[in-house]
Amino acid sequence: MSLFDQLTGHVNRFAGQSLDTLKGLKNNAVGSTWAAQEAVPALLGGLMHRDRTDTHVNPAINDALLQAHENAGGGIVKYEHYPNTAGGVAGKLVYGAVAPHEFKYTNGVPTGVVQKYDTDQTPLQAGIQTLIGPGGKPQLKPWKPAEALLAAVQDKGLTTHDVDFNSTEAPSPVTKATNLLSGYLGNITNALSPKSVPNVPVSDSSSYSVKSGDTLSDIAALTGISVADLVSKNKIANPNLIELIIPDAD
Repeated sequence: MSLFDQLTGHVNRFAGQSLDTLKGLKNNAVGSTWAAQEAVPALLGGLMHRDRTDTHVNPAINDALLQAHENAGGGIVKYEHYPNTAGGVAGKLVYGAVAPHEFKYTNGVPTGVVQKYDTDQTPLQAGIQTLIGPGGKPQLKPWKPAEALLAAVQDKGLTTHDVDFNSTEAPSPVTKATNLLSGYLGNITNALSPKSVPNVPVSDSSSYSVKSGDTLSDIAALTGISVADLVSKNKIANPNLIELIIPDAD
């Protein structure tokens, strides 16, 4: 082999290794981004103390899980079973290890998955693992802070995946997060809105509106109804909180 051929071979091998490295970096970056997008609604749900069910996950992540299921031979899906693709990187972070009973099957074929979106790490453990690996060796796992946040909120509000792989429903992570926030803010608004107080009948021809500061004694004096009758008619557990229906005076 000539010197030129040898040099050409070295250059080609180096170029191939470089391309593989770049491809791996790209897959890690894209997969981590996809996983982070899936994590945002789960983190928001935990912060809002709301359990939620997620029925859609990025199809590329589901495809990677199906490939991992095949690679596992129907056994427990482990990290090493995921393909070296962006979907595989995200699958490790979104689904992780998946037991056979967590898959949904039709005629023996996996068609979906039901799985809690949680972690067995404490916030401190996940945070440390961002930079420190087994045996104290340095590492870089930029998704670990998100796992630390998930660990901190999962006992307040837990997300469960209930995904059909062939589902046509495809809300984006932004849409899921927006819907979650809208519902939460709507509940807060309703809780803080002043309750309207209806006009309550005093007799057949007049009515009385309960006002802030009214007491049962005041209303009894104005309506001619005894305090005991007002309490009995309205089943008032706490006479200091008034929300009344006034019976006709006898």
